[in-house]
Amino acid sequence: MSKQRSTRDQQMRLRIAQEAARIMAEDGQLDFYTAKRKAAIHLGADETHNLPQNHEVDEALQAYQRLFQQQSQPQHLRHLRQTAVEAMQLFADFDPLLAGAVLLGTAGPHSEIQLHLYAPSIE
Repeated sequence: MSKQRSTRDQQMRLRIAQEAARIMAEDGQLDFYTAKRKAAIHLGADETHNLPQNHEVDEALQAYQRLFQQQSQPQHLRHLRQTAVEAMQLFADFDPLLAGAVLLGTAGPHSEIQLHLYAPSIE
């Protein structure tokens, strides 16, 4: 029985990851936890404490984008990365580093450009 339950739990975890990825891609939800909770509720598993990890949702998001956004997502990502490069040049004195969905390649139309800046001193 535990093996069957384990398989069911894994299947539900995968379904939640896939639905969370869809929510992030289509609805513009940027927060992993919120997307996972909405997905669990949508799938009737709102009481579950076995939510997928962020990297599982990220993998599902990449798969979703390859399947359903293969035309628009790469162009949008390219635009965001070009904008990020311009911003990084403006903040060159602060050793900018690109982070988040733009760096990972999962950025969509609702994604933000995340830059980490480092000040050389407190002043």
